[in-house]
Amino acid sequence: MAYRLPWLAVAYVAPALAALLLVRSTWSRRDRPGGTLWVALLATVSGWSLVYGVSLLVADRALRLLFEYLVWLPRTWVGVVFLAFALAYTGRGHLLRSRWFGLLVGTEALVTFTLLTNSVHNLLWSEFTVAPTLGTATASYTFGPLLYVDASLTYLATGIGIILLAETVASYGSQYRQHALAIVIASLFP
Repeated sequence: MAYRLPWLAVAYVAPALAALLLVRSTWSRRDRPGGTLWVALLATVSGWSLVYGVSLLVADRALRLLFEYLVWLPRTWVGVVFLAFALAYTGRGHLLRSRWFGLLVGTEALVTFTLLTNSVHNLLWSEFTVAPTLGTATASYTFGPLLYVDASLTYLATGIGIILLAETVASYGSQYRQHALAIVIASLFP
């Protein structure tokens, strides 16, 4: 019998590979405002998407749990990196050295540490199981309180980044408008 690759896994792996190709094509422009952070953002998003797409093919509970940790490592940082990129790209890079941005980075570092020790305290999730969905092995678990905090911070940071980029589209000339509009639209999908 022929093996069929689940479309859901492909839907996560294909954009990850496309983002990695974009990293390759934009690598030479990382000296421009936000360039290095753009490359970091693409790497973070592609890492998250690629690992998640592959994890959907893993039905063994122990191995799938390991993949879940690997999924959350880059996923935790996506909002912070996106906001950092938006700040640098829109000429507000000095805010990356502010106390509030340091607090955001510190909070995500704490979440990362908590993720690595989650099996001890279950502050991020508990009751992990593998749940077959659409021919894939999705993870199912009960969200812990810190997962809600992290998700809220991610959405807040991403939302602020989108607002900053949208403001750039509205305020600046056509030089930035096309790039910023493409970034705003592309950021809505992840």
